[in-house]
Amino acid sequence: GIIESHKAKLDPSNPRDIIDKYLLEMDKKSEIASFFSELDLTRTLLDLFAAGFDTTSNMLRWICLYMAAYPDVQKNVQKEIDDAVPRDRLPSQQEKSQLQYLESVIHEVLRISSVIPISLSHCVTKDIELGGYVLPKGMILQGCSVTSHEDPSYWQNPENFNPDRFLDESGKFVSQKEGFFPFGIGRRQCLGESLARMELFIFSAALLQNFSFSPPTSKQIDLSPQNIPFSLFPKYQDIVITIRK
Repeated sequence: GIIESHKAKLDPSNPRDIIDKYLLEMDKKSEIASFFSELDLTRTLLDLFAAGFDTTSNMLRWICLYMAAYPDVQKNVQKEIDDAVPRDRLPSQQEKSQLQYLESVIHEVLRISSVIPISLSHCVTKDIELGGYVLPKGMILQGCSVTSHEDPSYWQNPENFNPDRFLDESGKFVSQKEGFFPFGIGRRQCLGESLARMELFIFSAALLQNFSFSPPTSKQIDLSPQNIPFSLFPKYQDIVITIRK
């Protein structure tokens, strides 16, 4: 496996990545009690893969499916990209301020899909009353983004896919903070949020600059999630991908 491969080629004077650094730390702590173990290294790598790849890739799948299901929204995004970015190069972060509608589309997909609906655990540090309920010290709490993202007190017609809800009257992107926490809430929210947002923007812009997405003939896009515990990933299905000319 990858850990055994790193052990065989480990050079203490030139660690290559997090696995090498972890293995070196394990060697330092071998004679005393330590949290550094091969089992924890395996768990850490699984966490990095699941949080750093799985969720972002499934969000991109959701974006492609929503574009296929809402062709008018897709056309508006593509026009915005075409106006801002020359076709002889890919979009970059520098165009972010010009791609306001794309930003609103990404945020609306984040809201309506709620890929990871349950956030990391928090612990109540002291007895407190909240909304008529007494929360005792030591109680474990978890945020549930999907209930907030579907709450009509925060969102008008929350069941509808509507990127315009993230635009002001002048068409500028406005991130609604209240009731919107796709990356968790509080001090234990997703550490990779800024990286994930950058990846979603760059990949979405590049995909929609070069391709159009549509449902197969006589079929509709299924926007209901898979039946998987603790995640709302899109169902596997066929879509038509057409190269834009």
